[in-house]
Amino acid sequence: MTRQPDDVLHAELALLRARLEAVERKEAARSRRAKALGLGALLCVATAGYAASPVCANGIPFCFQQDEPAIAAELNTNFAQLKAWLEAKVGGTGTVAAPSRDITTTGVVRAGAYFPVYQAWGATTPGGGGAGIVNDQGAYNALMLVGNNAAGGPRVVQVHDELQVAGRVLSNGYDVSCAGGESGYHFGFCCRMNVRNGATECKNGTTTTFASWNQTTTPFAAGTAGPYSLDCAGHRSSANWPICCRTDVNGATSCVHSPTGGPLAWQAATSPW
Repeated sequence: MTRQPDDVLHAELALLRARLEAVERKEAARSRRAKALGLGALLCVATAGYAASPVCANGIPFCFQQDEPAIAAELNTNFAQLKAWLEAKVGGTGTVAAPSRDITTTGVVRAGAYFPVYQAWGATTPGGGGAGIVNDQGAYNALMLVGNNAAGGPRVVQVHDELQVAGRVLSNGYDVSCAGGESGYHFGFCCRMNVRNGATECKNGTTTTFASWNQTTTPFAAGTAGPYSLDCAGHRSSANWPICCRTDVNGATSCVHSPTGGPLAWQAATSPW
């Protein structure tokens, strides 16, 4: 084979290089067009997906279908709507760093059962008119039902149907029982009893007009079986001494009588029950 001169080889090599560069430029241009077409197609799909995201049947602003792109703005709008609904139902949620534990609603709360945790009365702001239901483990140690003062004056709780109580009903108050006197024996007297604990004190009038009173001995000390009821009767000649009887919540009755004139001096009597 005849060897070609070097200048011929150089010329052919230059020609091959030129052809290769032309091919590379053509492929580069084709790649740029393909990328442009692909981006355009993607934008068209995204735009079509955005425009085709309808309001959902459940009221959420945007619904998504299978194989459709999820647009960040739509997702954020959905989350914002869910948060707004939640806060409208139960009150402000606070922040991630300081979430709120309170529930505030002007609607109806329905529950099959309600088991409140301990919360000291006064630790939180009460409801309208000062009302509240608090399971206190502090000063009161009780489940507290606190009324409102919307009408002015003290707080009020009302029960508009039949109220049946299986246990005791304890209240703070007094019961007073008085009896007339008898000439030549004693003036009239009155006894006042704390209905919650049964502690009783009596006073004997010193004149027919009850201008002053003398303290008598104590007929009944405080007990634990309240509420109590009290009834007293004065002296009846040839019938009975002055007498007072106190009955507890179980029906157990204690009585005292005074076999002397005023001021009365109470002594235990036999219990009728």
